Amino acid sequence: MVNVSRHVELSILWLVNEGECSFWYDNWLGSGALFLRVADTPHVSFAELVCNGSWNIYRLTQILPPECVANVVRLPVPRRGFPDEAVWMPTTSGKFSLASAYQEVRQVRNNSMAFSRIWQSSIPLKISFFMHRMLLRRLPLDDILGRMGFQLPSKCFCCVPATGEELEHVFSTGQLASQVWSYFQNMCGVVVQGSEVHARLITWWLSPALSRQQRFVLDVLPSLICWNIWKARNRAVFDGIQPQDQGICNMIAHDVKAAFEIRFQKELGMLTFPQFYEKISYPSYVYNIRVVR
Repeated sequence: MVNVSRHVELSILWLVNEGECSFWYDNWLGSGALFLRVADTPHVSFAELVCNGSWNIYRLTQILPPECVANVVRLPVPRRGFPDEAVWMPTTSGKFSLASAYQEVRQVRNNSMAFSRIWQSSIPLKISFFMHRMLLRRLPLDDILGRMGFQLPSKCFCCVPATGEELEHVFSTGQLASQVWSYFQNMCGVVVQGSEVHARLITWWLSPALSRQQRFVLDVLPSLICWNIWKARNRAVFDGIQPQDQGICNMIAHDVKAAFEIRFQKELGMLTFPQFYEKISYPSYVYNIRVVR
């Protein structure tokens, strides 16, 4: 667990002038408060540690070990007429900000490729939350609820045979999911090794791209596929609407083009998905015209 108070204490540096800050409990040396290393002596102030404009070495050696005394005498002597100043060290301006405080106390972990793909501004926040829950297996599907102790009748929404509802079946291996994934994989030239949903996602995100625009589509399309499959599942379960793979593919294509138009500020018109993907798959060239006499 992160020691938040310790982080905050080291982030605030006191510049001593009047000597109004605490000699023992404020971080004015830059290495933390003195009471953390030395038993504090009550009622010690900066005023009694200065003599004739210099540090009172004799008094300092009475209350501090030699290494601490050496650190103290390297600092300027407190002077009257100027108030003490607290400096917030994590920012270049010395001013406090919540963003810098969060960076100081948060637990830094290795970047996750999966989370960096689902948490991006081009994907609506509700879809990012959905993908986060799916990757952590936190969706209210029958197999997940069963492991939590809720034993319910289970029937997959997309299969005519009595197949139980499982996360992998709904999003990857089931008949409907396989047809949807195959449609976009064939269009985009993505070859997936493995049938699990994680394998599909990673393959899409690692697939090479010919242009920056194509890279964008390969990154956002898997999340939009899973999201539209999930919406089709909910319509089937709660409204009794039988999903069709072509209808889901059309909605996914619409979502991809809408996200692309917002990201790149381009009007695409009434392009089919194959036309759209072919259009963005090659880098656009910029030509400069110069008149030569």
